[in-house]
Amino acid sequence: MEWSAEVEQIRGYLPGTVTPTTQLVLSHKHPDDYQYIAATLEDIRRTHKPLSTRHRIITVQGEIRDIVIIGERLRDDDTGEVIGTQGFYLDVTPTNEERQASISQALAEIADARASIEQAKGVLGFPRNRGGFLYAASGWMAAIFSYSTGGSNPAELWRRRVL
Repeated sequence: MEWSAEVEQIRGYLPGTVTPTTQLVLSHKHPDDYQYIAATLEDIRRTHKPLSTRHRIITVQGEIRDIVIIGERLRDDDTGEVIGTQGFYLDVTPTNEERQASISQALAEIADARASIEQAKGVLGFPRNRGGFLYAASGWMAAIFSYSTGGSNPAELWRRRVL
């Protein structure tokens, strides 16, 4: 087994300072991904199928990185015998800027959705909070509350039960 200098760096090693082994590969797997990767490696050894995985590793420095591995059988040029795998090892860990942009976008979408929800609540006459007590707005919602509470004011009923 051998790694390129870039793969060593993704794992947190200085190039040329480590000899990769299966045990070393597995020692860097995120605990939640370990069994999946161990089973995948065993399957590849047994079936010689191409591989494609996305999982997390923990670097020597303790950082969690998201990686994608895409590989295929490596054959001996003379005999055609499968002697290993070769492929690509990609670090797809989002940068801090990408994370911040993603969070900002999600917050903007939530704010947009919240504005629509508040508008719909106003149109439908959903109960509102006033002075710590719920009261029913006018319109059909008040009629439903009035019917379901036997004609009593819902806020008054709530006050009687709580206080």
